[in-house]
Order: sequence, then C-alpha cells, then structure tokens
Amino acid sequence: MKREPFLNHLKTRIKTDIFSFVVILLYAALCVFSMIYSFSFVKIRNGLLCLLFLSFAFLIYPVEYWLKIKIVPICLVSILFIAYGSVLGTCHEFYSRFPVFDLILHALSGLVFACCGFTLIQLLIGKPTTTKKFFACMLFGFMFTLAIAVVWELFEFSIYTIMGFDMMEDSVIDGFASYLLAGNHNEIVKVDGITQTIIYYGNQQSITINGYLDIGLLDTITDMFICFAGSVVFVIVSTISYFKCKKINDLLCPQLIYYSESPLVKTKQTTQNKLNNNLDKTKTDVSKEKRNEQNSSN
Repeated sequence: MKREPFLNHLKTRIKTDIFSFVVILLYAALCVFSMIYSFSFVKIRNGLLCLLFLSFAFLIYPVEYWLKIKIVPICLVSILFIAYGSVLGTCHEFYSRFPVFDLILHALSGLVFACCGFTLIQLLIGKPTTTKKFFACMLFGFMFTLAIAVVWELFEFSIYTIMGFDMMEDSVIDGFASYLLAGNHNEIVKVDGITQTIIYYGNQQSITINGYLDIGLLDTITDMFICFAGSVVFVIVSTISYFKCKKINDLLCPQLIYYSESPLVKTKQTTQNKLNNNLDKTKTDVSKEKRNEQNSSN
C-alpha cells in the first residue's frame, strides 16, 4: 500500500486521535515549564535536560510515520510519563523526595519497552497470525526490554565515568562481603553492622557517613531487576490476552499501519511466484511441442 505524504498523515492522525495530540501538547508545556524553572535558578544542566526531553514531543509523529506504526493512547501516555518522570526526578528532586519514584519509572519502562518490541519485530516477520509467531513476538518484546535496560545502565555508567555526573544513585548500607579483604577467592570476609564510615580526601577534608557507602551497584542491579519484573508482567498479560481477550494487547502495544506483508514473506511469495511462472511456461512449451509433432505426423 502506497504511503501518503507526511503532512496528510499528520492531519489524519490528529483528527482521528485528538486525545493523543492533547497529551503531547501537555507534555511539551510541562517540559517548557521545567526548562524555564531550571534556567531561572541557573541550573544549566537541568535546563538542557528539559530541552532534550522537549524534543521528544516533536519526534513522535515522524517516528510513527517512518516505522509505519501507531502508538496507542495508553502506550503514548506511559512513554511520555517515563520521559517527564526523568525531568521530575532530576529537576524537581522527585528521586530524593519520593525514593520509590525511580522504581515506578523502571517498572513501567519494562512493560512499555516490551510492548514496543512486540510491535517492532512485526515489521520483519509480519503480524502474529499464528501461535508460533505470537510467542516469537512476545519473546522478542521480553528480550528487547532487557536489552534497553542494559544499554541504559551502561549509559549511566559512561556519563558517570566521562562527565562525573552521579546518575547511579548511591546507597548507604550497613555491611558487605569481600574477597579482596581476604586476599584470595577461597575465603570471604563479611563485615556487618557498620555504624559509621569516615572518608578522608583532598587537603585534610573528611566526610562522615552513618553506615557504608555503596556507589551505585545496588541501584544498577535493582533498576535492572525492576525492569525485568515489568517485562514479566508483559509476558503474563500478553499470554492472557492471546488466549482469553485479544483486545488487551491492542490497547497496550503500538499497532502497524500501512500494513503489507513482511520482507521475509514477500521474498517467499516472490520465489514461489517465479517457480509457478516457470512451471507454467514449461507446460506451455511441452504442449506446443506435442502439437507440432502431431501436425508433422499428419
């Protein structure tokens, strides 16, 4: 099916789903508000972060058009909530005020990215019209979420290493176990009940911590585990949707538009058509030869 021009697609998309358009406008307005707020307090890094997330609002419809998909309202709201949640956490101190807020974002992202992966693989293998295809799409969505989680944590570590920004949240713990203190990997030293740590640094400066500082390991593993839990929820919901109520997946996952057969299916069909044409041509040639032989004998 021939693709319509982008502007026509945009007009049709807005007319047929005004709710999503309003949500995008609201998201953009909130990003602008947070950007002005950050710049007014001379928080340049936070202001630039808001500007980056603001650009997402202008990419949604072009990405839909390019990938030939439609992001359904529930999925769109979830994606924009995750995006603006990062702004709330960084610029408005939600991560510090509500420690559970970061976990909510990671759990929701696990579910949302699995839904997106479920749709993206259909661009290659086609719609899940059989049970085998459905579970292939579901497995890809599950693995897609885990891949995104790993890439994000690598991104956080890279930013921390290169630019010095503490994107990996530190934690205060009261114990640890170490092979290093034992001096070998056959024994382990366990230190429990830590009540205070004094860190000396710089020019006779010191910091006292009521416990022991973990520099991001617990945060990284916890985030990945929560994202994994979100993807497991997707697997459960998708399975229920497939066998009991197929509309659930349609409400959660982006949908294909301008749908045509996948490249793999097209290749198979083209090959089969060529074989059929060659077979018909061979049959025709054989028939002509037989007629010519009959005419010659007569």
